[in-house]
Amino acid sequence: MSPPALTATMWSLATLHVNLQERSPYRVPLTLVAEHCASSINMVVKTPPVVKAMWAAIKVDVGDPVMQNLYRQGLAHTMDLHVNKGVPLTLKDVILLLWGSATLSKLGPVSDIDKLIMISSEVICGIQEGDYEIDPQNTTMALWSLANFLPDSSADDLVCRVISESLRNADASRLSPFELSLVLWSMGKLYETSSSYLRDRILQAVVHLQPQVEILLHVFSLRQVANVLWAFGATRIDDCRGLFDKASLLDILKAPGRVSSSEYRQSIANIAWAYATHDYSSDSVSSRVRELLSYFTTSRYDEMTSQHAATVAWALWRMRGMEPHSVQDMARIADRYGDRFANRHVITLTRAAAGAKFYHPSLLEAILRRPISSWTPDQCGQLLWVLATWGVPHDRRMIEYATQCDAVVRSYDYTSDGDDTGLGIDKLTTIEWATAVLDLPQPKCSYLWDKESDYVEAQAADLTVSQVLRQRLADSQSFSDMGLTQLYWAWVLRHDAEGGTGTAPPAWVLKVRSWLTDASSYSLQPSSLQRSVHSQLPQGDWRQEYLLPPWGISIDIASPSRKIAIEVDGKAFHSVYDVSTQQTFIDASARVKKRLLERQGWRVLRISEQDFVAAEGKQRKYLATALSQAEDGDSTSNSQHVSG
Repeated sequence: MSPPALTATMWSLATLHVNLQERSPYRVPLTLVAEHCASSINMVVKTPPVVKAMWAAIKVDVGDPVMQNLYRQGLAHTMDLHVNKGVPLTLKDVILLLWGSATLSKLGPVSDIDKLIMISSEVICGIQEGDYEIDPQNTTMALWSLANFLPDSSADDLVCRVISESLRNADASRLSPFELSLVLWSMGKLYETSSSYLRDRILQAVVHLQPQVEILLHVFSLRQVANVLWAFGATRIDDCRGLFDKASLLDILKAPGRVSSSEYRQSIANIAWAYATHDYSSDSVSSRVRELLSYFTTSRYDEMTSQHAATVAWALWRMRGMEPHSVQDMARIADRYGDRFANRHVITLTRAAAGAKFYHPSLLEAILRRPISSWTPDQCGQLLWVLATWGVPHDRRMIEYATQCDAVVRSYDYTSDGDDTGLGIDKLTTIEWATAVLDLPQPKCSYLWDKESDYVEAQAADLTVSQVLRQRLADSQSFSDMGLTQLYWAWVLRHDAEGGTGTAPPAWVLKVRSWLTDASSYSLQPSSLQRSVHSQLPQGDWRQEYLLPPWGISIDIASPSRKIAIEVDGKAFHSVYDVSTQQTFIDASARVKKRLLERQGWRVLRISEQDFVAAEGKQRKYLATALSQAEDGDSTSNSQHVSG
């Protein structure tokens, strides 16, 4: 059989095989044909037969080494025909080559990708928009392929042209729901690594397609809904709450699905990630996410368990859907699979629990079992935040581990601009805060406020309430007040309350202190629970929302003459819930306040909402008893909630 006949046979048999699926009798013959095609492909002098045989190989079985060899041989020959012998490539040729190479690239590197993208750009961008419209199937395949290559800015013109053609097809109602969802997914995938120019074009396109998405939302499959919402999450599109609200009401999200299906798990994980990225809550999505967590506690571990478990845990935190039994599931997952998780997934899992103010010893053990040397400096910084947020009382192993994390970070050369040579100022600020909260030993190297004093002073110089509000609206990622506030409390914790080092506070500390005082006058208002507690207290100089000098420590209810501070806690406010013991302990912000108050000779009394409400009719007596215990120096009233 001649080489052209072999390629035609490969194409025909592959088409029959794909259509017949499991009933196909052609799988074995196709392997033989593919071997002969690969050995004689260089004898074919036209590109369409070669490209069709390559397409057939990928469609039959991309994981088969024989089919992969045919594709690679065909790609090298096609590039040679076009580049060295001037044989033209058609639009269909480059679309199939892009798709086949993108599919094969998931299993390993593919040669000549840069050359293929350059040729594809010449062919596709060379078509005048008025002369020919690229059909929906081709534009969708091309955009999906480019998204999987993640091309650099040299491909911007090509990507923009394919996006433009996709929008033209969408406006003419030529995109099917599947194609529309895949176009959006592809743009979301491209967004993160694109140039600023291409990002702007992608944002415009996603916003342009939003009305069509809302119209077709009820006909999308679960996977298509996931693709669409993931795209809106990846591009951080504003003003899409209506879309997310409508999606949460879809029947496919309300009803439990087939959790054992990998496609179902991937879809729910992507949907949850999209909701969490926008900080949108959804009971239906949270329910599906909790199903996944439960499933992972009993399923067989695979390469996706780590990623999915971490993603859905993070999503529950961001959607405010974390519950104690969810943390129990996370703990079981950590016990069973924690040692097989990638470092980044361990961090995501534990950050989700800590961020939602939950703790479980198994989650801490998942961290402590790993040698310090296995973490990068950036990961050590994130771990310090987790450990400080938990702040488990009297856990020496945790403190020792945190100290080692701190040593790793501080031995690492860093810069203030977050480039590749080190950690950025925002991350280092969090590290200073975490190490101060944990009361770790004084580091041998300089503190951040000393090392980057000029930068910190410059950031604090123009800090005012109105300036901060403007900057927050303009840039949610700015260092500004958030970072300065963290750094401020870290500095205060590292010095005694009266400046025991014998030196005056630096200018930036005084500036932040002044700003905090001004900001508090704008924002601090007693809660209804706070007012109720205040009304039941015995007579005295009780003051609500008292700012204690010199550092502006905010106290819910204070008696300056008696140096008693009453902190009124809601159901989960300023406390971490230990799921294993069903007990609470104070969180990081409460520990900071407690240490600073006790340093100035104050006693801290914590009144929980649960205990106060339970004492209805006897609340005045309950508070009098609690105050008496505090003044007598009862240790439990200083560190934990007063029991009713």
